[in-house]
Amino acid sequence: MQVPSPTGTSWTVTPTSPQERAIDGPAPIVKDKNYLYSGRKSFAVWLDWTEWQTVYADVFASELNLLDDGSDSPHTRKLRALSYMAAWRARSDVPVAVEVTAQLVEISCHDSLLGLALPGRSAYRSHEELRLLYSATVVRCVNGLVDASQRGAYAQAVSSLALRIGIPLWIVDIRHEAAHTKLPSLPTLQLACQTLRQWLFEHYWHPQDAAIKQRVAQVGSALSRRLHFNEPLRQLLGLDVATLSGIVVPLLVQGHQYGERVSSDGTIVDLLPKDVALDFTRFDAEWLQLCGQDSLRQVVEECQGVWDDFVGWFLVAVARELCRICQDETQDVKSVLLAKWIVHVASPDTWTLDRRGHRLPVAASYALALLRNSPEQDNLLGHYWKAAEAALVACSTNDHPANVENDVITSWKKFEVWTPSPMGTQLPFGSIARDLSLTDAVDEWDSGNLIVLSELPPADTSMMADFDAKYFANVAAIVDARNKIADEIVVAGHTSHNESISHDEVVRLQNAIEIW
Repeated sequence: MQVPSPTGTSWTVTPTSPQERAIDGPAPIVKDKNYLYSGRKSFAVWLDWTEWQTVYADVFASELNLLDDGSDSPHTRKLRALSYMAAWRARSDVPVAVEVTAQLVEISCHDSLLGLALPGRSAYRSHEELRLLYSATVVRCVNGLVDASQRGAYAQAVSSLALRIGIPLWIVDIRHEAAHTKLPSLPTLQLACQTLRQWLFEHYWHPQDAAIKQRVAQVGSALSRRLHFNEPLRQLLGLDVATLSGIVVPLLVQGHQYGERVSSDGTIVDLLPKDVALDFTRFDAEWLQLCGQDSLRQVVEECQGVWDDFVGWFLVAVARELCRICQDETQDVKSVLLAKWIVHVASPDTWTLDRRGHRLPVAASYALALLRNSPEQDNLLGHYWKAAEAALVACSTNDHPANVENDVITSWKKFEVWTPSPMGTQLPFGSIARDLSLTDAVDEWDSGNLIVLSELPPADTSMMADFDAKYFANVAAIVDARNKIADEIVVAGHTSHNESISHDEVVRLQNAIEIW
């Protein structure tokens, strides 16, 4: 079976046991509607499913009852969604459902804001112009949705394909009328576009959002069974990079992902003994047992055995969550526990050199930057915070790739901290998961060799200076010739009645002379 992954690709899972079927079941996507994903090949054009859900919420804010919060107007939401979808379409092909959604949203913006404005305004859209826009949108939407569902060697009729995918036949008739006869009336076209928009909501956007959230629920159920019944996680789920970094890690630390909440405050907190005060006299040495974290440690080690970079993602996620809640006094226990997890993961005694992953020092540098950019702690958390920083410093400096010179990497430059690039360079353990295979050894996404443009030596521009001088000299000569021709036209334009050629005629004659 295939289930949409959080980065846009698909998981292929082969159930081997009744337990596995119970966890990794099919997503709520009808098999015959795979055409909705036409245009998406090996990667997704959106950064992650969070960005996709943002566009979904902006386009269908009224259907999702999001207009009552008073945050943004419907028009502002539509423009924001259009900007996202424009970026997706510029990157590569997009699913046909996204393509036609963008067209419908854009025409609705023209109609609601600019439609039937007063003549003479720059935003004027006449009645006939709106009919043309709506007609083209209906034709392209129907053609795109129907063509994507064509199967077999021979093309089927548009009407039969439309019935198959649930598009009303009267919209197909409007499409035929707009393409081959006279344009339908504006109210009819507006109703057709509203119907197509609702069709997209019911057949693509809402089912896809449900599939994303169902996948999170499946992973949460598998984690619960792994923690409480000690069933191997890999037998319950089809594990890949997207699942481990995009779902497993957030559920362990926060308890929710992509709008689906699996636990109240993350698996780390859920494992704490209920209504039992922590004995801090034994906490430093026995925290794994006192806080019920031993089973979670086994899960982390199991996932690390599947993917070498799992502990790096886990470490950065823990540091980010610690920085988020460190000022909340009600979260002191979780904050201390997160700090202890940082010390545990970054400790050299936790992992053997061949199991910890070669990017763990890079992740430690990134986590250290997060902690150092947060306010200092002067309470109980402050002691564990300093211990976490010390462990991250040791992990990020010992055997760090930036401090190891070899035949492949000879131009590393040591930075004190890893900070986001203003140009959007993807950091190894940033918030966006790369869609790499579990055995991928490509190291090109370790942004370790960065060059600041101001540090580059100035280029030799002497050759270009000579070329530019000749070019501008030729341009100046052409402009002078054009002005002389214009003057001669004006002088020769005087007739026997001493009448001059009009200015428009002079411009027309100038343009008719091909001097460029």
